[in-house]
Amino acid sequence: MGTDGAEWGTAQRGNNNASARARTALSEALSELSRLSSYRPAAAAPAAPAPLTKRTPSAEPALPEPIGEPEPAQVPRQRSAEEIRKMLSGYQAGVNRGRAAPQPDDSPRPSQAIGPTDRRISP
Repeated sequence: MGTDGAEWGTAQRGNNNASARARTALSEALSELSRLSSYRPAAAAPAAPAPLTKRTPSAEPALPEPIGEPEPAQVPRQRSAEEIRKMLSGYQAGVNRGRAAPQPDDSPRPSQAIGPTDRRISP
């Protein structure tokens, strides 16, 4: 594949023009950056700061003493493993029913949500 000298010369001049334009743009950008780096805004005269008010603790009324006997602390109910499994199974079934139910609007259901906070757990 041969190209004659005229075509090569035209292509070379085109590259030189593009190169010259790039050098000019680079030079202009660098001179603008240099001008901006030496820019220092005029300092505003400092205004007299408003004095800070000293905070003092306010007198809060003491809580009234409870009347009568204090209520005994509730002891957590002991559940068997089977009771806990039934509760969690019911919870999971309710979640699945809620996900399968039609939505009142066109917004995506939680099981269809996508994004960085999507943390669905497959059953």
